[in-house]
Amino acid sequence: MFRRPLTIMGVCLLLCVGLVACGGQSGGGEPREEPGDAPAEPKTSRPSEAGASKAPEASDPPAPQTAIGEVLPPENFDLRVLEVAVLDQYFYLEDTYGAEMYQSTEAFPTAGKFVVVTYSVRNTGNGPLNVGFSGTLSTEGGEFYEETDDVFHPKALLDGVSGGFELQPRGLELGQFVFDVPTDAEPTTLTAGYTNLGDSAASADGGSQAGDVDLTRKAEPGAPPEEVLALLYEYVNMQSWDLAYDLFAERTEDSVSEELYTRVNTDDVPYTITQYSFPSVEVQGDNASIERIFTTSTEGEVEQASATQKAILEDGAWRILVRDDQAEYYNDWTPPEETTG
Repeated sequence: MFRRPLTIMGVCLLLCVGLVACGGQSGGGEPREEPGDAPAEPKTSRPSEAGASKAPEASDPPAPQTAIGEVLPPENFDLRVLEVAVLDQYFYLEDTYGAEMYQSTEAFPTAGKFVVVTYSVRNTGNGPLNVGFSGTLSTEGGEFYEETDDVFHPKALLDGVSGGFELQPRGLELGQFVFDVPTDAEPTTLTAGYTNLGDSAASADGGSQAGDVDLTRKAEPGAPPEEVLALLYEYVNMQSWDLAYDLFAERTEDSVSEELYTRVNTDDVPYTITQYSFPSVEVQGDNASIERIFTTSTEGEVEQASATQKAILEDGAWRILVRDDQAEYYNDWTPPEETTG
């Protein structure tokens, strides 16, 4: 599900212009996309002081780095980088409040491009988890970049003390690190840190290192199927229809083409997925069955929907299968402006 973003000003409540306010609910109960409004004046991520840090002694063998799709070491939670995307614009629809009222964030890079690192956090402890994460990006040329201040994910750690995640035991949510880097910068490593924001056991001293992730390697099969589905939902909220479609299995093309998927989500009434959970996941060989529940906001109307989504292991990674009701919705879809009655 993709949707072309309307221009939006920072992380604030805006009036979106030019939207046709006709109702249109996803027949498959799956995400569609959102609008945006006037782009904010972004700032460039700054090369970090870490760039001047001393290289390890030659006698010390380098510590093995975690690959994309593998879990980093911290106790009480699993932290996993799911995917790295390069974008020439960042947009995220957080909520809708009415026919033309939306809360979203949008910016364009000033250095050249955005590198967006999406990660998952799962509470594996026995009690609530209240934690925030920070990231530093290193590149092939030896430069280090901090996260940009101009645009950020709803779960971003703000000023080192607010934002972040509040997860009950077994809870799962996704976040993103957004870096503004020169066009020719090639990301190689993410260094992730975490900060305890409450009374959770995530960190006794506040700030801690979670570890390094090698962004040039992908583990197989990598992220579990429910986290791939959650990643698809994040791309829906970003209205990045091409990235979302890439998470569907190849056979999707037979029932819903990428062109149809993009057109429907771009032209349909925008909505955002505000919450999601996966009560059960069953994996048998190369097949998975995911029970999912999510909450959507469409023009201020909040709905909850549940369904069972199938996934298959394809080329070493889990990919989502389109349900029959989803395929029917896309193929029978009529543009809102052509709806009568």
